[in-house]
Amino acid sequence: MIRSKAIDIILKLKKKERIEFSDFLNSPYFNRKKKITEMYGIILKNISKLDDPEIKEEIIFRNLFDKDKFSYSSVRNLMSELLQLSEMFLVMNGIKQKTTDDTIYDRLLLKEYNSRFLDKLFNIKSKKVSQEYRNRKTDQEYFDFMGRFEGENIAFHLYRSAMKNVPEHLISKTEYDLSYILHLLESDISDLNVNSASFNLNLDKEALPEFVYCINFISILEKLKNTESPLKKEIEIRIRLILLSVNKEDTENYFILKNLIYENIESYRNSEKSNLFIKLKNYCAYRIYNGDKGFYEEKYSLLKKELENVRYNSEGVGPLYVNIYLEIIQKAVLEKKYYMPKK
Repeated sequence: MIRSKAIDIILKLKKKERIEFSDFLNSPYFNRKKKITEMYGIILKNISKLDDPEIKEEIIFRNLFDKDKFSYSSVRNLMSELLQLSEMFLVMNGIKQKTTDDTIYDRLLLKEYNSRFLDKLFNIKSKKVSQEYRNRKTDQEYFDFMGRFEGENIAFHLYRSAMKNVPEHLISKTEYDLSYILHLLESDISDLNVNSASFNLNLDKEALPEFVYCINFISILEKLKNTESPLKKEIEIRIRLILLSVNKEDTENYFILKNLIYENIESYRNSEKSNLFIKLKNYCAYRIYNGDKGFYEEKYSLLKKELENVRYNSEGVGPLYVNIYLEIIQKAVLEKKYYMPKK
């Protein structure tokens, strides 16, 4: 058996991708070593034998070297280089096939335009990106990208001593960054709380919970009312999601949060809609577990709303779990909220 990370990657490539990887290796821009290309050809030719415990490197790769000069260290070195190239191919192919987040491509391209003083191209691309992303439905990655995007605009104007253009981008950057930070905080504190029992986590010894508990979010919400930020509602939603985790007895916060989410549900990407409903349902489950029977009805209403708004098996969301569907049906049957055809 031949153990190699490069071979592990190659085995996972689809037939078309293996052909594309061959083209990649044959490009002198990426690879100038003929033996690496030859090694890849040998791997493809013997791909069904690689798991055989009787097969060793010498049997497969002897033809790469002159007679009686086989070298295990040379094979390992070539494998190491093949691994680097295969990893590079995965990234490049992901960008080409748009299986990776296109924000990475946009950000890198803007950075290159900026550093090379290609001002006209930077401005054209920046305007296009701005129009596209400001109208895009949001999630955590959106705020991360927009903060970095505004940072690149700040760098552009600073490099050209156009200081008068900096403040607008600076203010936008800070608000996108704040939204992104709050996304991270609420996501992490929620994950810790939800999984603390399952993994027997002692949160008293962890830095994040202590940090979050020290913040006066109620005071921040009060001061937020007086701001003119276009991201005011998003910031409030993230703060109230944090409060949902750190102050579970505050049911008023839950209902305010739920209404805010419902009012803004169409501004979110499909996967983020699903995440928001999961967090609301987790809170309902907590209240039910602690004897608050009124939240049975609340959870049912959430499930119905979720079915109306979330597209399963698409855009980052998996299939609808059978238990969720059955729970809705069971509740509907108990309340006789269904149509019974006449006999």
